[in-house]
Amino acid sequence: MSADYQQNLDPSKVVYETYKNEEQIGIMMKMIESELSEPYSIFTYRYFLNGWRELSYLAFYEGEMIGVVIGNLTKHKSQRLRGYVGMIVVKKQFRRLKLGRKLAQMFIDKCKELGADEVCLETECCNIAALKLYQSLGFAKVKKLMNYYLNGNDAYRLKLWFTDKVGREEIEYRQQEELKKLQQQQEKEKENQDEKEQEIIQDKKEQ
Repeated sequence: MSADYQQNLDPSKVVYETYKNEEQIGIMMKMIESELSEPYSIFTYRYFLNGWRELSYLAFYEGEMIGVVIGNLTKHKSQRLRGYVGMIVVKKQFRRLKLGRKLAQMFIDKCKELGADEVCLETECCNIAALKLYQSLGFAKVKKLMNYYLNGNDAYRLKLWFTDKVGREEIEYRQQEELKKLQQQQEKEKENQDEKEQEIIQDKKEQ
């Protein structure tokens, strides 16, 4: 694509639609694999696309697929309804149209419409442009995932809460989980100490 063509791209020509059928998967896979460092199997695509068709948005420019967002909406172990962005990709030459923001916002809005409490995603720590985009949409970093991708890169997990109440609940839940882990660790250490003391007592008896 020439620089002149890119300069003359018309945002009004972009058409958005939800995923329709299996015929679109092959085109989608080819586009995504050319833009992402992380390969995905066709079963991953089918999992998202067939399970949550209403959360799968495709962008087209003059009939060409140029962007996609897919994900799911499930009950988290904390009992909150969580939207998850599995993939969001825009062809490099069309990024000046800000399709990433549009696709992400469409996904967020649909999750909210379906009653989600939050939306979560991961992105590479080195992907500054993506981090800025998600943070401008209200996402916050909640965790760093070391060596998360197959290429060895680390990732940030980001989360968008739809209410302050949910955010407070998330913090409280995380604190409770950390407290449980600490208590379990202390109990394990006590068990080990008790075992050592019993071994010492037994050795003294045998002497």
